[in-house]
Amino acid sequence: MPYDLIVIGSGPGGYVCAIRAAQLGMKVAVVEKDKTFGGTCLNVGCIPSKALLHASELFEESGHLFDKMGIKLGQPKLDLAAMMKFKDEGVDGNVKGIAFLFKKNKIETFAGLGRIAGPGKVEVKAADGTSQSIEGKAIVIATGSDVARLRGVEIDEERIVSSTGALVLDKVPQRLLVIGAGVIGLELGSVWRRLGSEVIVVEFLDRILPGLDSEVCRQFQRLLEKQGITFKLSSQGHGRAGRRRCGGSNRCRCRAGVDRSRALYRGARARRSRRENRRQGMRDRRCPLRHQCAGHLRHRRRNRRSHAGA
Repeated sequence: MPYDLIVIGSGPGGYVCAIRAAQLGMKVAVVEKDKTFGGTCLNVGCIPSKALLHASELFEESGHLFDKMGIKLGQPKLDLAAMMKFKDEGVDGNVKGIAFLFKKNKIETFAGLGRIAGPGKVEVKAADGTSQSIEGKAIVIATGSDVARLRGVEIDEERIVSSTGALVLDKVPQRLLVIGAGVIGLELGSVWRRLGSEVIVVEFLDRILPGLDSEVCRQFQRLLEKQGITFKLSSQGHGRAGRRRCGGSNRCRCRAGVDRSRALYRGARARRSRRENRRQGMRDRRCPLRHQCAGHLRHRRRNRRSHAGA
């Protein structure tokens, strides 16, 4: 028997849609490729980053502000493993909550990568390679986002990390080079600066937080600079020199957009902070959906995608 609705992805868009549809009486199935529900936001995005922001803020306040308030604690000591455990416990509670709500609302779940195989059909490929096909009257694509790759720079999640890798570092890096002055880069840059890193932020544009109010951004940049973050605006990450060429340390070239001058950062751990549409399974040749530039799916009227029922 086909489902009334199939939702591909269980992030904040997917799980809210699935739960509400089930509450309205629809028979709903959810396809999720990761081990836990919640998508980027709950697993490697908003929730863990806010936990680290909160913990690092208290760490910095206890070392710099509490004495001024008459609270004598001495110099605080960082237990990074315990802080990461605190973050993981918050994530675990949230993803288990989503699983409970799916069960409560009788939503069936399928583990694997979802691909639209035809009108009303979704093929689910599990991690072990097995596939199964499910049918539904309507399909919601809620596949979320993935890390945007930087040309010429390979993310190895050791020396060069994505926002995901920056959430699970096993020690505080001495120097951290953040490529991109968007929300994600500034959040995680703030975390590691409070914990003791020297943070340098490189941004291609002449301002931080593109798209937000310019006056707010200027004031926010001043606050971050007071905290010790260094900004290189109108600049771009130009590549990485291999570890053999720089005596075992990591280098990242930074090229200014105005005067074409170059700076070379030695020994810095670099991280990439931008994200893009997740298209895995949607860019398959067998997938009937049509794409525009930057991987966006083509629309028809009433917000329908370029395929019946999706």
